[in-house]
Amino acid sequence: RMCKRGIANYEKDILANGRYFIGRTLWDKAHIQMSNPASRYYVGEEILRPLFYKYQGAWSVDKCERHTIMMPSGYNPLKGMHFAIQSVAYIKQFYPDVVLKIPGIPPSFRNRRGLRKYLIGEEFIEYCQSLIKENNLEDNVIFTGFISKDKMEEYLIKSKLLSFLLGLYFSFL
Repeated sequence: RMCKRGIANYEKDILANGRYFIGRTLWDKAHIQMSNPASRYYVGEEILRPLFYKYQGAWSVDKCERHTIMMPSGYNPLKGMHFAIQSVAYIKQFYPDVVLKIPGIPPSFRNRRGLRKYLIGEEFIEYCQSLIKENNLEDNVIFTGFISKDKMEEYLIKSKLLSFLLGLYFSFL
């Protein structure tokens, strides 16, 4: 039903009739106040895990792995792993050794066959696997499996680029 109505119309309805909003930026606040002057706006600063602050200033271009992209989370379609894979296909034209590392997905997932892969219920991962195969990215996209907090810190420090994508585009206009 929401798709027929359109996400943009749904969002306009929320902005026009919502009573309470949380945002981080001046743009958020201005947009909400213009859309709904009677609403209450609260500032909700983004809170990151301590490891993001622990290594503040520790990253160095001299210490990172060239052409390595780290996507800290990709299991959920909303995180945009499919967009990251498509981006790597484009980047590979210029940097053939580009690597996208994605934790949380076991490397063995690529080898699942037959009924077992359908019983797992991971259609999104299957779709991403098809993108990898279609674009010949088997050596460029690495599923690291579940990793420890310490290993995540290591990957983040060594990566040339971090990818935080959203799988959906939210329009407020």
